[in-house]
Amino acid sequence: MQSTLLKRTLVPLANEGDARTTCDGIERYLDEDIQLHVVHVIQKAGGAPDKAPLKAREEQAKAIFDLV
Repeated sequence: MQSTLLKRTLVPLANEGDARTTCDGIERYLDEDIQLHVVHVIQKAGGAPDKAPLKAREEQAKAIFDLV
C-alpha cells in the first residue's frame, strides 16, 4: 500500500525549475485522495522591493501552474 504525505498539502513554488523538482519529489506520495494546493511564491533578493511588473509575475505563476 502506498503511503500518503497528507490529505491536504500546500506546495509553495518559486519558479519552473522548482516546480519540476518538487513535483518529481512528491509524485510518488500522491493519489486521488490528496488535495494539492499550489501557490506561487516570489523570490526576493536582499530585502529589496520587488520591481517586476505584475504582468510578468502573473505569467510566471501561470507557467508554474501549467507544469503542475
